Amino acid sequence: MKAGIILIVIALCIVFTSGILVPYLTFKHLLLDTKRSIGTLIASTIIIITSLGVMVACIAIIIPDLLEQVESRKMETMSKPNREKLLIYKARQRAMLELLDEIASILREIRDLLRRAGGYEQEET
Repeated sequence: MKAGIILIVIALCIVFTSGILVPYLTFKHLLLDTKRSIGTLIASTIIIITSLGVMVACIAIIIPDLLEQVESRKMETMSKPNREKLLIYKARQRAMLELLDEIASILREIRDLLRRAGGYEQEET
């Protein structure tokens, strides 16, 4: 995972220099020299916008990995009793969610039975 993040950071640096810095300097130079082609201005603008999109996508990929690494490091640095307490708490929360899902399905069945008994044939909401 760490190597993947390093590769993405390197890619971000390359995208920044080739996709933003160079077109920006070209764009800046062309604005000072109005005799140049407007096509080059438009191409520089498109390259800058595209590069910004690529950078945002790379950052969106990096953030979950970084958060996962931080969480795993927190678990590693915890003392054994605290880690066990956290795992027990997580298991308890999962069991409660499963129980709530069961209760919700039972309540839906009861609602459907009551609707049929009352003569209502409505669409489920």
